[in-house]
Amino acid sequence: MALTVTEKLVLSDGKQDLVLPQKEVSGLEFVCLEKWNRQLVKMVTGKALDLRPGKASESGSLKAKVWDEIVEERQKVANQKLQEALEVDNGQAQDAQAARGAKKNKVVRAGSKHMLMLPEVIDIECRQHGLKVLLEGINTQVIWMHFTEDNINWLKNEVGAEEAKPRAKRRSGRKRTRGDSSEDHEDEPPQEERQNEDLCIPGALATAISSCLNLFIVLDLLLKGNRGEQVPPDDLEAAILKHCRGFIDAYGTEAIVPKFHYSLHLPGFARKKPLISCFTHERKHRQIKQLANEIHNPGDWFEKSVFRDVWGEVILQMQADSFSLQPHLLSPKKATVSLQGMLNANFGDRAVGATVSFQAVFRPGQSCERGDLVQLSSGDVVQVWLHCRLEDGHMCTLCSILKPLGQNRFQLDDSTARFIPSVQIQRACYSKKCHEDAQLLVTPA
Repeated sequence: MALTVTEKLVLSDGKQDLVLPQKEVSGLEFVCLEKWNRQLVKMVTGKALDLRPGKASESGSLKAKVWDEIVEERQKVANQKLQEALEVDNGQAQDAQAARGAKKNKVVRAGSKHMLMLPEVIDIECRQHGLKVLLEGINTQVIWMHFTEDNINWLKNEVGAEEAKPRAKRRSGRKRTRGDSSEDHEDEPPQEERQNEDLCIPGALATAISSCLNLFIVLDLLLKGNRGEQVPPDDLEAAILKHCRGFIDAYGTEAIVPKFHYSLHLPGFARKKPLISCFTHERKHRQIKQLANEIHNPGDWFEKSVFRDVWGEVILQMQADSFSLQPHLLSPKKATVSLQGMLNANFGDRAVGATVSFQAVFRPGQSCERGDLVQLSSGDVVQVWLHCRLEDGHMCTLCSILKPLGQNRFQLDDSTARFIPSVQIQRACYSKKCHEDAQLLVTPA
């Protein structure tokens, strides 16, 4: 993997420099502030952090009231944002709930699991000073703050103007040995904060979820290609790069496997030829690798001997169309003379030798036939009349577009009959006749 060079802001007091974890969100630079970061404590307070018993008075500390106030304000604003996101706008449902005498909805405390519902950046006010902070790190003592000199100096002045909060006392659970005093041992940083200090990235769960969602986008694009839809190689390349970078942010470079490098070549392959997805059983894969490892210097003859059998079996299986991901006809027949004339008028020479059918599979396991209502990728609802496959392999569907009337009602209109690419069919629809003539109540399946 190629090396990258990034720019980071440096925090300096004239004597020493400190580079803290940073990230850019919405065009703004944010810095990660941790209460038990030794270098940060030394730079802000001028004293080194010392967690040994009896050294609290000589130790620097960011355990100040202003820190707790920032965390509290962040939580307060996040709770308000979450409550607004969860509010139901349907006044009738609220009136019905009040009529039943039901209890009011309990206020939900915002946490890391709600990060997808809330904005990344929130504005808070602490001691009459406005701050922009990230929602990341909520429910912990970690603060992602807008990285500016004004904010850093304000925090430094507020911490220096007040005394550090006394450390909590706790009784030691271990046996006392010779040399231990009878007094209670001073507490170390809270367990929650110590765990967050060990984490490389605060909010690791949200980062992992984001990486997973990026993977789903890549799979959706590949599935569209398998179904015959046009997928721009540039879009595929951008989606794969976004997933790889998100995966590194979530799990680190040590989790990268060789298949990630192979996925980076897929857009280049797609620019030259269409991509074909194939699935190899893991046990067969191991057997092929074992056979390859037994031969020190395999040449062309070895590859031919292995792939002749492999590709021969694949080609035989591809003769059957039962597992095809692309739309295909069921029980296709040659077009009649009158129907062939209509196809020639619409498609010209491409219609020579076309096959037709009243029934076709438009998605794996989903079929439609004459008279069915389906929804297109554009959102239009159409009534299917006929499916045909042209000589060049493209499959088209003759249908009439229904006129939307609102509230899931549609008007039948045979004058809108036209041919559309069958790959545009997305899902089947349920329909029910209305009292009015030629009107249907349609619901997507």
